[in-house]
Amino acid sequence: MTLSELCKKDVIQVPLGANLGRADDLRFDPQTAALEGIVLLWSGRPVEAEAVFVESGTCETLHGRALHADAWRDQGRLDEAITAYEELVAETAGTARDAVMTQHWGKALFVAGRYLEAARAFDRAHMLRVEAGAEASLIASSRSAAERARHLAE
Repeated sequence: MTLSELCKKDVIQVPLGANLGRADDLRFDPQTAALEGIVLLWSGRPVEAEAVFVESGTCETLHGRALHADAWRDQGRLDEAITAYEELVAETAGTARDAVMTQHWGKALFVAGRYLEAARAFDRAHMLRVEAGAEASLIASSRSAAERARHLAE
Protein backbone atom coordinates (compact mmCIF):
# COMPACT_ATOMS: atom_id res chain seq x y z
CA MET A 1 0.00 0.00 0.00
CA THR A 2 1.33 3.43 -0.89
CA LEU A 3 1.30 6.39 1.51
CA SER A 4 -1.29 8.04 -0.72
CA GLU A 5 -3.54 4.99 -0.39
CA LEU A 6 -2.88 4.79 3.34
CA CYS A 7 -3.98 8.40 3.79
CA LYS A 8 -7.45 7.44 2.53
CA LYS A 9 -7.86 4.75 5.23
CA ASP A 10 -9.03 5.15 8.79
CA VAL A 11 -6.40 4.71 11.47
CA ILE A 12 -7.44 2.43 14.33
CA GLN A 13 -5.71 2.52 17.71
CA VAL A 14 -5.64 -1.24 18.20
CA PRO A 15 -5.47 -1.53 22.03
CA LEU A 16 -8.55 0.65 22.48
CA GLY A 17 -10.26 0.02 19.16
CA ALA A 18 -10.57 3.78 18.72
CA ASN A 19 -11.01 5.15 15.22
CA LEU A 20 -8.58 8.09 14.99
CA GLY A 21 -9.75 9.22 11.54
CA ARG A 22 -7.80 9.29 8.32
CA ALA A 23 -4.00 9.25 8.44
CA ASP A 24 -3.83 12.68 6.80
CA ASP A 25 -6.09 14.11 9.52
CA LEU A 26 -3.69 13.22 12.31
CA ARG A 27 -1.55 15.91 13.94
CA PHE A 28 1.99 15.22 15.00
CA ASP A 29 4.02 17.01 17.65
CA PRO A 30 6.34 19.81 16.44
CA GLN A 31 9.39 17.55 16.54
CA THR A 32 7.81 15.34 13.88
CA ALA A 33 6.15 18.11 11.89
CA ALA A 34 8.14 17.08 8.83
CA LEU A 35 6.23 13.80 8.86
CA GLU A 36 2.91 15.63 9.01
CA GLY A 37 3.99 17.85 6.13
CA ILE A 38 5.10 14.85 4.09
CA VAL A 39 1.75 13.14 4.61
CA LEU A 40 -0.01 16.31 3.46
CA LEU A 41 2.32 16.73 0.50
CA TRP A 42 1.96 13.15 -0.66
CA SER A 43 -1.80 13.22 -0.26
CA GLY A 44 -2.13 16.15 -2.66
CA ARG A 45 -2.31 19.00 -0.15
CA PRO A 46 0.83 21.05 -0.88
CA VAL A 47 -0.51 24.37 0.45
CA GLU A 48 -1.24 22.79 3.83
CA ALA A 49 2.12 21.00 3.75
CA GLU A 50 3.93 24.27 3.14
CA ALA A 51 2.14 25.86 6.10
CA VAL A 52 3.26 22.99 8.35
CA PHE A 53 6.86 23.27 7.12
CA VAL A 54 6.92 27.03 7.71
CA GLU A 55 5.12 26.99 11.10
CA SER A 56 7.30 24.22 12.49
CA GLY A 57 10.62 25.69 11.42
CA THR A 58 11.25 22.59 9.31
CA CYS A 59 12.40 24.87 6.46
CA GLU A 60 15.56 25.68 8.39
CA THR A 61 17.07 22.24 7.71
CA LEU A 62 18.40 20.97 4.40
CA HIS A 63 15.74 18.26 4.24
CA GLY A 64 13.04 20.72 5.24
CA ARG A 65 14.07 23.17 2.54
CA ALA A 66 13.85 20.38 -0.02
CA LEU A 67 10.36 19.44 1.18
CA HIS A 68 9.37 23.11 1.00
CA ALA A 69 10.61 23.23 -2.60
CA ASP A 70 8.55 20.11 -3.37
CA ALA A 71 5.49 21.86 -1.93
CA TRP A 72 6.14 24.85 -4.21
CA ARG A 73 6.56 22.51 -7.19
CA ASP A 74 3.27 20.78 -6.43
CA GLN A 75 1.53 24.16 -6.10
CA GLY A 76 2.80 25.19 -9.53
CA ARG A 77 5.21 27.74 -8.04
CA LEU A 78 7.87 26.37 -10.33
CA ASP A 79 10.32 29.28 -10.45
CA GLU A 80 10.55 29.25 -6.65
CA ALA A 81 10.99 25.47 -6.57
CA ILE A 82 13.66 25.49 -9.27
CA THR A 83 15.58 28.31 -7.59
CA ALA A 84 15.42 26.54 -4.22
CA TYR A 85 16.71 23.31 -5.74
CA GLU A 86 19.48 25.11 -7.62
CA GLU A 87 20.66 26.47 -4.26
CA LEU A 88 20.36 23.04 -2.62
CA VAL A 89 22.30 21.36 -5.45
CA ALA A 90 25.07 23.96 -5.09
CA GLU A 91 25.17 23.48 -1.30
CA THR A 92 25.29 19.69 -1.48
CA ALA A 93 27.71 19.32 -4.40
CA GLY A 94 30.15 16.54 -3.66
CA THR A 95 28.20 15.21 -0.67
CA ALA A 96 25.97 12.18 -0.20
CA ARG A 97 22.91 14.43 -0.71
CA ASP A 98 24.01 15.67 -4.14
CA ALA A 99 22.22 12.99 -6.17
CA VAL A 100 18.92 13.39 -4.29
CA MET A 101 18.88 17.17 -4.66
CA THR A 102 19.85 16.92 -8.32
CA GLN A 103 17.06 14.40 -8.98
CA HIS A 104 14.49 16.66 -7.32
CA TRP A 105 15.82 19.67 -9.23
CA GLY A 106 15.26 17.63 -12.40
CA LYS A 107 11.68 16.92 -11.32
CA ALA A 108 10.97 20.64 -10.88
CA LEU A 109 12.50 21.40 -14.29
CA PHE A 110 10.45 18.58 -15.82
CA VAL A 111 7.17 19.86 -14.37
CA ALA A 112 8.09 23.33 -15.71
CA GLY A 113 8.39 21.84 -19.20
CA ARG A 114 12.14 22.47 -19.34
CA TYR A 115 12.76 18.96 -20.60
CA LEU A 116 16.30 19.27 -21.93
CA GLU A 117 17.52 20.83 -18.66
CA ALA A 118 15.61 18.17 -16.74
CA ALA A 119 17.27 15.41 -18.78
CA ARG A 120 20.69 16.86 -17.94
CA ALA A 121 19.83 16.98 -14.23
CA PHE A 122 18.54 13.40 -14.30
CA ASP A 123 21.67 12.27 -16.17
CA ARG A 124 23.83 13.88 -13.50
CA ALA A 125 21.78 12.27 -10.71
CA HIS A 126 22.13 8.93 -12.50
CA MET A 127 25.90 9.30 -12.73
CA LEU A 128 26.16 10.28 -9.07
CA ARG A 129 24.00 7.35 -8.01
CA VAL A 130 26.01 4.87 -10.06
CA GLU A 131 29.27 6.24 -8.63
CA ALA A 132 27.89 6.00 -5.08
CA GLY A 133 26.64 2.44 -5.56
CA ALA A 134 23.05 3.47 -4.86
CA GLU A 135 20.15 1.04 -4.87
CA ALA A 136 19.24 -0.28 -8.31
CA SER A 137 15.74 1.26 -8.09
CA LEU A 138 17.20 4.75 -7.57
CA ILE A 139 19.59 4.32 -10.48
CA ALA A 140 16.76 3.08 -12.68
CA SER A 141 14.56 6.00 -11.61
CA SER A 142 17.15 8.55 -12.72
CA ARG A 143 17.80 6.72 -16.00
CA SER A 144 14.07 6.42 -16.76
CA ALA A 145 13.41 10.07 -15.92
CA ALA A 146 16.28 11.20 -18.18
CA GLU A 147 14.97 9.09 -21.06
CA ARG A 148 11.44 10.44 -20.64
CA ALA A 149 12.65 14.04 -20.48
CA ARG A 150 14.80 13.59 -23.61
CA HIS A 151 11.85 12.05 -25.43
CA LEU A 152 9.62 15.01 -24.57
CA ALA A 153 12.37 17.48 -25.53
CA GLU A 154 12.40 16.14 -29.11
